[in-house]
Amino acid sequence: MRDETCEQSAPMARTAGIALGDAVCRHALDFARSVVPAQVQVEVLAIDRQGGIVGQAGAFQ
Repeated sequence: MRDETCEQSAPMARTAGIALGDAVCRHALDFARSVVPAQVQVEVLAIDRQGGIVGQAGAFQ
């Protein structure tokens, strides 16, 4: 198995039709919701090095 960086795996996932950034954000959102009070709205964004949003999950979609 090869180790891939996000920079390498994101284009491969996009080509395969996989929303990798959204999947990572969903996992982060699940964790965040496990540690913050239920009344707190949580949104998670994944941002690439150029400042573009490449994934999103949460309250404000």
